[in-house]
Amino acid sequence: MKKRYFVLVALLAVCMTAAAGCNKNNKEADSTQAVTETPTPTPKADNVVQMEKISDADKAAIRNILGEKTSTSSDVVLTNDTGLDISEIYIREAADSSDDEWGDDLIQGSYEWKDGDRALYYYEKSDDVNYDIQVFYTDEDEANCFFRDLDFSDTTEIKLCMEDGVPYVTYYSESQKKEVSTLEDARERMGLTNDDSDDTDSSDDTDSTVGENTATPTPEQSDEDYSSGDDTSSDSGDDGDDGSGDGDEDPGYSSGRDQAESYIGKSLDTLEGAIGNANDVSYETDPETGTEIGYHEYDDFTVATTVGEDGQEIVTSVW
Repeated sequence: MKKRYFVLVALLAVCMTAAAGCNKNNKEADSTQAVTETPTPTPKADNVVQMEKISDADKAAIRNILGEKTSTSSDVVLTNDTGLDISEIYIREAADSSDDEWGDDLIQGSYEWKDGDRALYYYEKSDDVNYDIQVFYTDEDEANCFFRDLDFSDTTEIKLCMEDGVPYVTYYSESQKKEVSTLEDARERMGLTNDDSDDTDSSDDTDSTVGENTATPTPEQSDEDYSSGDDTSSDSGDDGDDGSGDGDEDPGYSSGRDQAESYIGKSLDTLEGAIGNANDVSYETDPETGTEIGYHEYDDFTVATTVGEDGQEIVTSVW
């Protein structure tokens, strides 16, 4: 009897050991299978750019409004990144240079568009139509500038920028799926070349670049339509705006040359209104760019100008 008892105990121990081993093997198998079935995440391509459109909530937070919202209007966000505060803005369908109609100022004194601020512009969208923008700065000594041939339908936000006196824009193109800058196009349109930035005389280079800033204003814009344009900047000179040609110096400047240099980037008419007409004037055409360059010789200095396609003459440098 005792012997049978021990035999049963031994058999029971063997069964329990076998069961434990089977259970352990099953768990290891399950664990191995689980690891094998875990999917491997697909890595994201490095060249994929995630661009987020401006949300309706972001647009609703913009307080600077241009144009009028209607049931059929489209909109685009414009950011003032020019470094200056803007007092007036005009937007029209892109047209040839003979069309001088710009319509009404869209700000109309309701606010001052600070540098770095956004504005929401409502417009009636037309197929295959681009737009021109003209802005006037709060500082009336700053010349008005232009941003040409912009496609509002290809983006949700456009930044108005300025570099070395050249106005241009940047935006994310929906059609090209990349960031676009119009800086080189603007430089080419204004007759500036890459060689201009490589001159050894850095002061001449800077003056020339700044002068091209307003190579596109029309005479009507600067002399008639807009009182805050180039015409008002003559107030920065002395009361010598009779154009008599006597060349009197403004008492605030140490020399006539210093006074003339203050008009770099402004119209020749404005300079002549302040210091008088030159003793001698000559013109030549740049063989590389085709730009007409004027040389206005005073008693002890010379003023260089460039002539835009519309005939407007801009001061570019003084020596």
